[in-house]
Amino acid sequence: MFETRQIPAPDAINGLKKGDIVFLGTYVVDILDDQNIRGKLTGYNCCDGDEIHFKWTDIEQVTRNGITIAENPGKPPKLLHMEDAIHTMVDDLKKDNRWPGILDYVHIASENYVFKSEDVSMDFKVFYGGSEGIYTDLYLIDFSCSEEKKIRAATIKTLYEDDGAYRTMAMLGANLVLAFSKWAKTNNDLLIREGYGLIHYSSDGKRTYTRFLREKEHKDEAIKEASKIIFSENREVHADLIDFKTLRIIKVFDLRKE
Repeated sequence: MFETRQIPAPDAINGLKKGDIVFLGTYVVDILDDQNIRGKLTGYNCCDGDEIHFKWTDIEQVTRNGITIAENPGKPPKLLHMEDAIHTMVDDLKKDNRWPGILDYVHIASENYVFKSEDVSMDFKVFYGGSEGIYTDLYLIDFSCSEEKKIRAATIKTLYEDDGAYRTMAMLGANLVLAFSKWAKTNNDLLIREGYGLIHYSSDGKRTYTRFLREKEHKDEAIKEASKIIFSENREVHADLIDFKTLRIIKVFDLRKE
């Protein structure tokens, strides 16, 4: 999601500058004076020249020299649940013709589990049932807490009981683990939904690395810590501070402009 530098939300920029164009619903507003984004904002209707007063929460988009520098991101992406992962994994195997035809059912467990960290992996176990069939259990391993958690993610059953069926169920487990790894990598930025992160970018806007600020509980604390980190580097820096709960940029750092 943040592989390239994103356009920030209006509250992430420091202010409006003379010459900026602001979009407020049906109004297009011309900014004639530099203004702090947190203050009482004033502009002039580009159509009739009438003075318009507004708040940063009213802003839908800001352009500067013809380039969009801020826009309302809308609602944040939804949290990902266990069932999101399992459904995608199963669909991927079916598309690749690696879904066995001997299966009786797939039961998703812990469907209310919500992913909030990228520190997860998946494991499986194959075993014979007490009365019939062979089962493959999938387990999510969550490393994000002080103690590792093992959560049953799904149970898959076949009524077949021969050696070939056991091998098929073992191969199914391995394929699902690989499918989960692919899903987690694809959705990495959507999995991390707690804390803050300072994402650094190269001069051409490509993501280089992320420094996590998980110990910071409040936005102001995170901004203060990120500012300290940025200005201690004493070099050209392009970075954005991300609130992982909303996946919004809450502070832009670009030392070429400051």
